[in-house]
Amino acid sequence: MIRACHVFDTMVVHSLSPDGVALTTGHWLFWSVALIATGSLFALVFVQLTASFAIRRANRKRTPGQHQPGVSVLKPIKGADVSLSENLAAFARQDYPCFELVLGIEDREDPAIPVVRSFQRNHPEVPIQVLIGAPAIGMNPKVNNLTFMSRFASHDLWLISDADVVPGPGYLARLVSEWDGESVGLVHSTLVGQDEQTLGAIFESIHLNTLVASMIWGASFAGHNCVIGKSVLFHKQLLAQMGGWRTLENVLAEDYMLGQLAKQCGVGVKLCTDPLPVRNRERSLSSFVNRHVRWAQMRRHISLFAYVCESTSNPLAWLALLWLLAGLGLSGAVFGPGFWFASLVFVLVKCLSDELMARSVRASGLGLLQLALIPLKDLLIAGIWWVGLFNRSVNWRGHVMFIGPGTQLSPPIKENLAASRA
Repeated sequence: MIRACHVFDTMVVHSLSPDGVALTTGHWLFWSVALIATGSLFALVFVQLTASFAIRRANRKRTPGQHQPGVSVLKPIKGADVSLSENLAAFARQDYPCFELVLGIEDREDPAIPVVRSFQRNHPEVPIQVLIGAPAIGMNPKVNNLTFMSRFASHDLWLISDADVVPGPGYLARLVSEWDGESVGLVHSTLVGQDEQTLGAIFESIHLNTLVASMIWGASFAGHNCVIGKSVLFHKQLLAQMGGWRTLENVLAEDYMLGQLAKQCGVGVKLCTDPLPVRNRERSLSSFVNRHVRWAQMRRHISLFAYVCESTSNPLAWLALLWLLAGLGLSGAVFGPGFWFASLVFVLVKCLSDELMARSVRASGLGLLQLALIPLKDLLIAGIWWVGLFNRSVNWRGHVMFIGPGTQLSPPIKENLAASRA
């Protein structure tokens, strides 16, 4: 094939002098993209195979913890999701000797309040505090809520736990068994999406169970911990060493910064490989896009270099670019049945690698429908990557903010102008 391509290029150059240069350049562009796409696929498959093997092996070596100190579970809540009651009930079934639930709701009119009050009445056996109306101390609403809740925590070991996680009975014991307060001062969880029913929820679970799971594990293995704030365990003394919640009140990526600050304090950060289910039942497609645009902007403002390199983790996006080049006639002799067959194999390898990764965190894997939707999800993520590269504003929990270097948050421009005039 290489010889045929050389002959084709020679014919083009000899027959079309000025235009031939353009076609030859396009031909080399095609092969450059093909090389990136192939390298991207091999790298992703390697990471996913390694991550899948490591997670399965680690979960076969579980050991029960002997030291089980009291834990205050800080759970920020916003909105009455259809699964909220079930998710809360899962914490009431924890097989752990001493823990409490501190539930924080920012808005006094939040529809979650009746659900939370009902849960509190139905489980008198569990110490439950319900706190409503966290004062705004910074731009990050989640940090505002956590600051308020932590003032009422009875125990010194804190677990940040989002409202959409639904753990098994051994969840707390397993997390605490990974923490020792010295070599490991902060523990976060491997997340797995489940119970998806809408298109946005399906895309969320596919992404969480494949690329996110493998990348979080890969970063942890490489010594660069990417903490996702849905499940983070640490001692309050460690937070004090970091400078308290105030160091995070105007930061969008407060979870990532928790991991980085812990490392700066000289303590270890560990990823617990036990899959923690995240319930995604009725997430809308717009909610999926908004969330991942926000995440993309966080990663872009944490490290532009890493964000640019991240573009190579989406091999199907590069394959789509190859199809575009072929459609524009820039692929020359390569555009034929062999190209389309190779493309089909490429897509199948990517989907099978994703399925293997998903099975390491969720026994049922993805299933045929989700496997068929992988290319659409990956192309959507590619578009989101471009938005994240240029967009500066985020809409989070109804709050519109501008994001700057290090994910520092600032008010919208109109608010800044009003403040300056005052």
